[in-house]
Amino acid sequence: MKTHGRSLRGWFLVGVGCLLGLLGLRMAKHFFEFPAIPGLLTVTFWPDTLAFAILAATGAALAVWGLARSRAE
Repeated sequence: MKTHGRSLRGWFLVGVGCLLGLLGLRMAKHFFEFPAIPGLLTVTFWPDTLAFAILAATGAALAVWGLARSRAE
């Protein structure tokens, strides 16, 4: 039973990691940008983009860690 609980926690981490990764990528698609020179140049807010990238990377890391934990048994 002890190994089943560890495997279940590993798959839970994979699920949470995938959801975080998808959420981060989805939010990054819609980050705020405005036209500085209409039709030629747009400006983005980098802190927003960085936050979404960190969220997606954290999700991917959790998914990989959970997969490694569940496969270790």
